[in-house]
Amino acid sequence: MQKKLTKRERKVEILNMLEEQGSVEVTVLSQLFSVSEMSVRNDLNELANEGKLLRKHGGAYSKTSITQNNEIPLTEKQKKNFKEKDIIGQAAVSLIKDGDSIMLDAGTTTEHIAQHLNTTNDLTVITNGVNTMNLLLHYPGITTYTVGGKMDSKSFSIVGEMAEKDLKNYIAKISFISADGLTIAHGLTNNSHEATNISRILISNSQQCILVLDADKIDEPGIISLCPITDIDILLTDARAPESFIKQVEKMGVKVLIAEDILADKA
Repeated sequence: MQKKLTKRERKVEILNMLEEQGSVEVTVLSQLFSVSEMSVRNDLNELANEGKLLRKHGGAYSKTSITQNNEIPLTEKQKKNFKEKDIIGQAAVSLIKDGDSIMLDAGTTTEHIAQHLNTTNDLTVITNGVNTMNLLLHYPGITTYTVGGKMDSKSFSIVGEMAEKDLKNYIAKISFISADGLTIAHGLTNNSHEATNISRILISNSQQCILVLDADKIDEPGIISLCPITDIDILLTDARAPESFIKQVEKMGVKVLIAEDILADKA
């Protein structure tokens, strides 16, 4: 842009861009407007509070590009930070032992865990994720349990009251859950009520809960509170996680693991 825009002009331009392309990124807008990323985040937060867009990790979506329940479509989530999610998935598998029972939600990061479970033996997996189920069908060393309920074609998951009731019948050694955001003040957050209900059951029905979360979701809250950080036992994230955030989480008694470090130790 030739001239530096005012805050009001930036907000108008952001809405125009959303109308044209459906989503915007903080880093791109910062460069485009020649302002700090913090200024862009403030612009997006103000527009979100005005009901004109939906915030996402590192940017925003137009309200017409998302589903009715404010959840970003799975196909969009799968594209975001694919490499980091796969590294986290590999690292998560190293925390699982043969003979374990685990729970996996329907998040895209937990789907990467499932992709790397092919070498495990005598493993029991409980999940509501459709893609995860399909993957595990091909692994002879795994017994998979799923639930009944409503099929959500946007998130490729089974949700609703029946699914929640079924899940409450299972208890596992470890649950691996995802979230749409994580902040010190608000803990784990999501953009879907139904996914939130599922995750809460996984937390309460497992001996240990591990949150698998790529670093872009740190300090980027969703709109629905899931649980405080202290409800989880371990945060497994990637090497981009801010050191200051890691220290704050550890002070709360939650262990933080960096996926790249785990894989380096195994190499």
